[in-house]
Amino acid sequence: MPLLRLKSLPALAACLMLAGCGAIPWSTQLKLRSFDPLTFDPAVPRAAVLITDRLRVLPGQARLRIAHWRRDSPHARSEEVFTLQEIREPAPETLEAARNDNERVLVFRLRPEDIARARRLQSEFAERKLREPDTYQAELLSDISACATAPLPVGSVPATLYLKLDAAHGYLPFLQGVDLRDLARSAGKRLDEEVRPCPPEGKRQAG
Repeated sequence: MPLLRLKSLPALAACLMLAGCGAIPWSTQLKLRSFDPLTFDPAVPRAAVLITDRLRVLPGQARLRIAHWRRDSPHARSEEVFTLQEIREPAPETLEAARNDNERVLVFRLRPEDIARARRLQSEFAERKLREPDTYQAELLSDISACATAPLPVGSVPATLYLKLDAAHGYLPFLQGVDLRDLARSAGKRLDEEVRPCPPEGKRQAG
């Protein structure tokens, strides 16, 4: 279920999770002005999603795809795929207080084995920017597979995304109250058809 499509690397803030369509709060935009996607430490960021407790993201099924190409050769694209890992890190009290009773907080980060590769990609992009400014273009997409432990609620299925890019700013509200049904509809899909029942617990853990 594709939930994120961004057109430029400065939006790498959203690189870390289940985004969609919506307005980034102005207070967050101000704090993101100092964020540099070419120098931040990929080990630090976290993405926290407030979502119905009937949805699960299967291990290995949350990925980020960064495609990049020369502006004069749009068909010669290269792509890097990174896997996001759900972690059992406690969510801040502010996020716990923001969730509804029927929601859970999922916290994600890059897999440790992907961090070194992310740093190499940053270095390559930075070198290329110096050598050939305004020559390349990049696109960020997400590839998220979710399953349901029970039938989804009738009506809207809201999700809220917070991002933590550094220790100084903590978790920032990014997208709030996004309706997953609307996102699926905008892609010509039906959410209830796209989200399959979760496998039995044993098979889920084995996957």
